[in-house]
Amino acid sequence: MSMLIQMFCFTRRAIAALVLGSGAWSVAQAQVRAPEPMPRQVQGTPLQTPPPAHVRPVLTDPRVRQAQDRLDTRRRVIESDRQHEQRLQALGAAPQARESELAASRLREADARRDAALLREREAAAREARGRELVDPRR
Repeated sequence: MSMLIQMFCFTRRAIAALVLGSGAWSVAQAQVRAPEPMPRQVQGTPLQTPPPAHVRPVLTDPRVRQAQDRLDTRRRVIESDRQHEQRLQALGAAPQARESELAASRLREADARRDAALLREREAAAREARGRELVDPRR
């Protein structure tokens, strides 16, 4: 009987030692793996550098913002159409009128031309804003 009690006490001590050892090991590993915070993360302040002069008018000019908004809207529409097509295909829905490859390629080309026109419009507005910035730097 006393032998059984001694074994029981020994196993309790062994288990306690294992639990404490594994706890200390995980704490040590966590300290090794945790990266040191960067000074800005500690301060909680983002980097505040003003944009360079050649970018500043692009950020403030309303025509550039409008052109960028149109471009972003167009990209969102294309992405939502693509996702809708994928959902329909996943559901196994049969298309009502299957487009021919030629019609599909023409639609893709028209989309590419529209995107290129929006990009050119945004770039032209940005160039114009930069030109105005050079003429009147107070803006």
